[in-house]
Amino acid sequence: RPPLRLSLAVLEAAAVALDELRKGLGEDRTQLAEVRPYVEKLRRADSLQLSEDRVEQSGFEQLMTLERGEPATAPCPICYEMIGSHGPPVFTDCAHCFCKQRLAQ
Repeated sequence: RPPLRLSLAVLEAAAVALDELRKGLGEDRTQLAEVRPYVEKLRRADSLQLSEDRVEQSGFEQLMTLERGEPATAPCPICYEMIGSHGPPVFTDCAHCFCKQRLAQ
């Protein structure tokens, strides 16, 4: 019986480790799904042969910052106040970020 108990303990430990790996994989998939749209936009910009100075990177950075639940760190290019200080931030398809209220004006 002792070898059987040892085998059961090993199997239980393996099951716990497997559950932790599954959880980590799920989190990795979620992070990948969040980043995928930005990668696709950058690939599209590359396929159009847009120069680096034409591709707006700060919008992507702001979007990722806000998705992490952190406050915006860049000014709105319309009102020059912190993005989101005049209502929720709005992102265009090309990742430019504005204050919603200012964009509507």
